[in-house]
Amino acid sequence: MEFKKFSVGENRYGTDDKPKDKQLEFVNFTDPEFDKVMKGGTPDRKEEIENFMEFLALCHSIVVNKEKNEYNGASPDEYALVNFSKQFKYEFFDKDENNIIIL
Repeated sequence: MEFKKFSVGENRYGTDDKPKDKQLEFVNFTDPEFDKVMKGGTPDRKEEIENFMEFLALCHSIVVNKEKNEYNGASPDEYALVNFSKQFKYEFFDKDENNIIIL
């Protein structure tokens, strides 16, 4: 699986264009409108996207291998979701001893 497109509310993001920038593994995403919103576009749309990105970074069963500093997950789908959020600065670091997630 590759992360290519998503929708938040009535807004859809992601094009079929090949990304010009290097992407993380399992991510194949580009959208000039998304970039514009994230750089200070419409405030309500930016807040919706930020919430979406936080959910991607939080809602999964990925485990961090601290020795190798890499993710371990059950499926490529989970890697795609976590790497997409990481690519846009919403990075999952780990869970602490109380099972609290660290972003």
